[in-house]
Amino acid sequence: MFALVFGLFSTFLGIIQVLGVMQQIESIETGVLCGGIKVTLIPAVYGMIIYMISLVIRIAEKPRI
Repeated sequence: MFALVFGLFSTFLGIIQVLGVMQQIESIETGVLCGGIKVTLIPAVYGMIIYMISLVIRIAEKPRI
């Protein structure tokens, strides 16, 4: 659960940084903007992957009555 929350938190920080740069630069190319957003979403994706793997392991190890 920590990995998912940390991934989302770092995504929000990245988006805040992207918006700050966009505010300073008057004209920005679409490719640069999309590349920045793509890099920003990487921690969230890894956090979701780790969370899904941990859920599968937890379900597999759960004792059956």
